[in-house]
Amino acid sequence: MPNAPNATTAQVVQAPAADPASLQPHTIFLAGTTTSDDTGDWRDTLCAALSEQPITFYNPLRHDWDAGWRNDAACAPFREQTQWELDRQTRADLVVVYLGPNTDAPVSLLELGLVAGLLGAAAAADTTAAPTNEGQTEKNKVQKKKQVLVCAHEKYKKKGNVQLLCQKFGIQMVDKVADFPSAITRMLGL
Repeated sequence: MPNAPNATTAQVVQAPAADPASLQPHTIFLAGTTTSDDTGDWRDTLCAALSEQPITFYNPLRHDWDAGWRNDAACAPFREQTQWELDRQTRADLVVVYLGPNTDAPVSLLELGLVAGLLGAAAAADTTAAPTNEGQTEKNKVQKKKQVLVCAHEKYKKKGNVQLLCQKFGIQMVDKVADFPSAITRMLGL
């Protein structure tokens, strides 16, 4: 169950929990590698580093994951998890993606492609959408709200592909997981 928010304390919504009645002003989806390394789980480290900020973290990592659940839309627990992740990725203000050294992380690459595509679609729509009374397009407002931050470990096998995708779509990258907190506070204006 997610912890209750207050003005200066982050909350974590762990999959597959429903969103709490009240979210913090900023929402972050934690996409990426699910395997831990010798420093522990990167998601826990990041949440702890920003625990005093007004952020709701969507954490898809499930410690109760059953290896017997088939990667198939007909498998109810798999479908529930995947739909939970897709819903939170598309609604989060910021999607943080970490690609670690010990896996090819095909699902994480899919997640990165999804958010890059959302940014690209929003940018393309901005050129054709009609202005609102404020002189901005509705799509432009959505695009300005959605942000993506990526870290590909120096030994990640597909790092070059990730770098080029991020360059193409103007996605910010950091060199190491330890750089996430300062980049996030800067991006969210905290």
